[in-house]
Amino acid sequence: MAKFFKINFVIFLTIVFGCKGPSKNIEPALQDKLAISFDAIFYADDELQLYYKTKEGIYTEEKSIKLQLEGSDSFQKIQFVLDQLIFPQNIRIDLGKNKEQKIIRIENFRFNYNNQKHVLTDQEFKKYFVPNKYIKANFNNLTFTPLVIDKLYDPYLSSYDISYFVNKLILY
Repeated sequence: MAKFFKINFVIFLTIVFGCKGPSKNIEPALQDKLAISFDAIFYADDELQLYYKTKEGIYTEEKSIKLQLEGSDSFQKIQFVLDQLIFPQNIRIDLGKNKEQKIIRIENFRFNYNNQKHVLTDQEFKKYFVPNKYIKANFNNLTFTPLVIDKLYDPYLSSYDISYFVNKLILY
C-alpha cells in the first residue's frame, strides 16, 4: 500500500510541476518570482513598504521591500517583487510616511507569477484587506485617507491569509 501511494505521489508531482513547460515572455528579473502590484494615485512623493510573512513569523524589516515613488495625479503602477521561493501567507502594505499625503486611490490589485495573474475584485480586496486606525477607508471606490492621530502617523493595510491566491498561481 505504501509503495502504491509513493508511486502515485511521484506521478502527481510530475504532472503538477513537470508539465508547465518553460515560461515565455517573462522578464528575467520576474522569472519564478511572485509580484504583488497595484495601480494607485499618490498625490505627494512618498515611500511605500510591503511586509510579508510566511506561516510562522512576524513582520520584520528583513522581510520587507521599500519603494520610493513620485507624487502624481495619474495612476502609476506600484510593484513589489519577492525573492524566489518566497510565498507569503500574509502581507502588510504601509501606505507611506508623508503626513501631507491626501486621498490615495487603488485599483487593479494583482498577484503575478510567471504567466499567471489574479486581479482581486473590489469585493475580494474588501474581504482580504483591513485598514488600521490611521486610515479612513472607502471600499466602495477603494480610496484611503491617511490620518494623523495624536501626532502619530502609520497608515497601512494588512491582509488576511492570501495563500489561496498565491497557491492558485503557482500550482496552476
